[in-house]
Amino acid sequence: KEEELEDDLDEEEEKLEEEMSAQQKAEEAIREAEEEKAEMIEEAQEEGVELPANAFAEFDGLLAQAKGALQAGNFAEAKNLAKRAEKSLDQIQKTIEELEKKQEKKEEAEEAIKEAEEEKQEVLDEAKKEGVEVPPTAFAKFDRLLAQAKELFAKENYQGAKQLAEQAEDALEDVDKEIEKLEKEKEQAKEDEERKQEKAEQEQGKQQEEGNND
Repeated sequence: KEEELEDDLDEEEEKLEEEMSAQQKAEEAIREAEEEKAEMIEEAQEEGVELPANAFAEFDGLLAQAKGALQAGNFAEAKNLAKRAEKSLDQIQKTIEELEKKQEKKEEAEEAIKEAEEEKQEVLDEAKKEGVEVPPTAFAKFDRLLAQAKELFAKENYQGAKQLAEQAEDALEDVDKEIEKLEKEKEQAKEDEERKQEKAEQEQGKQQEEGNND
């Protein structure tokens, strides 16, 4: 009878150990899932990615069920649900990666638009410095392309916006050529005026000399 009692106690102890082990595994699975979610949120924040409000809906539902099963003592089910919750994060990771790429393209397009605008200002400053008046029509192509780039940017077509902004910047080369042409024309006109003035002065000096001789 004593031996039977000892056996029963041993069995009970083993059962408790198994249950404790199962409980620990379930708790660990829940903790790991929660940590994985926290890491994912941190990554999204670091990359400046805004996740959809319902991104973690499936995860949260499964984890709530896992915690409920843990409370009820269904450790195997709790562990299984927690693992499923963690697995559901794979899709969110893909979403984050896609949003990261989109964010990168957005920043590139913003930079291209900014560079084009700065380049135009530099061209205007250079023309002003040289005293050249640039006709408003000189920037017609640039303005049209940049306006289109901004329209595409507003529609979140960042790749197209970047390409058009780069084309707009390229169009400024023609404006540069136009300014150079105007500078040369201005320089030529100045030289012509100086020659004319010099000739007039020579003519005047000649007439005075003739007058003195008379």
